[in-house]
Amino acid sequence: MYLGQVALFGFVTIWLLGESAFTQELDGDLIFDDATIFQEISSQNGPNGPDVSATLSFAISKLSSATTDSAGLNFVLSDRYDLGKIGFLDWSGHIKVNRSNAVSTAEPAINKIIFQNSAGNVSWKVGKFAIGWGEIEGIPVLDVLNSGLSLGTAGTGIDELPGQWFASAEMFAGETTLSGFIGPKPDVSHIKMSRMGGNTTEYGLRATLPTSHGQYSVYTAQLVPQSGVVDRVTLISVARPYKMIGLSAHRAVGAALLEVDLAYKTELLRASALDLTTHDRFDLALGVEYAISDVTQLNSSITVEHWLDQDTNYFDTGLGGSVMASQSNASYLISLTSSIFDGKLGLNGYYGRTMDASSQFFTLGVEYPISDNLNIETTYRRISASSSSTLAPIDGTQSLSISAEYFF
Repeated sequence: MYLGQVALFGFVTIWLLGESAFTQELDGDLIFDDATIFQEISSQNGPNGPDVSATLSFAISKLSSATTDSAGLNFVLSDRYDLGKIGFLDWSGHIKVNRSNAVSTAEPAINKIIFQNSAGNVSWKVGKFAIGWGEIEGIPVLDVLNSGLSLGTAGTGIDELPGQWFASAEMFAGETTLSGFIGPKPDVSHIKMSRMGGNTTEYGLRATLPTSHGQYSVYTAQLVPQSGVVDRVTLISVARPYKMIGLSAHRAVGAALLEVDLAYKTELLRASALDLTTHDRFDLALGVEYAISDVTQLNSSITVEHWLDQDTNYFDTGLGGSVMASQSNASYLISLTSSIFDGKLGLNGYYGRTMDASSQFFTLGVEYPISDNLNIETTYRRISASSSSTLAPIDGTQSLSISAEYFF
């Protein structure tokens, strides 16, 4: 599947949350950097127990002549505890109720639960959380180790998504930072009957070194793909682990941050007309984050994939069935965020497109805090896809949503 189509696929899944069964498979994801891998937790507990917020939302979407509306109520709870010499405990969860096409569903879940501590120059944590490596904003070259990560989170208003179970550690050796993780149970999304293969434990090692105006990292990992590959003969979606090595770097130049990710992945599955075979691929991403002013930020990124040894026709399977896959693919994302009226009104716009114009999306959002406790947000989204895209069945889909979030 084209990388841009994969990204748009995640976007559509989040967008249609509560509007189709597909949302049970792809929940979107979370991008983060070193600061969030081992973030410090406040040693002070809130005087009134857990932080609680409630979001009431309504959305209407249109595809051709069909219109679908949905509503949802989502309660989010979070808290953190200082356990003294034992460490820190941080958790968050939600209780979500959705109603779409006169059908109601309830979904309680733990988004994260982290137990962490440090000793000397080593910091560690275990629990349910998100891990990802790579510096590009919006489109990471590396598969993040949680289901559904993609540029699809752009403009969705989702601040935190569920992670999965990991143990991770970080050691500071002079100017070098060594990081590692192990995950016993990866999440994989499937659009057909599924099968896992091989040792699916995920693990990785990374070394990070600073430079005068930035930093660079080298890493290696075994990961499980975020989505299965559909065998065209058996119609079974298969996920097997693959290995990778990579380089990630960023450098500050004035008001801009330049970023690059390069990854070489081996043993990735591809589907031919007859069977599934393993292949190698290079991924490259370039990004620029530019601070236009204190309140306005412009981000752009481009990602390229190139498969090695394309000796036959290969296929990707999505919403509309199978389409022919190319040997090289590219996509880009542009985003602009700003706040006006002394920060009282937030504006954001996102545009993503595959270089071959097979699919694209546009998102425009407005956010207004009525008070310290109440926040209103409205978002418009549109997706376009050609017949060569796995998203062809939802070409022209438009959505308008409004939500109100109250912090207790």
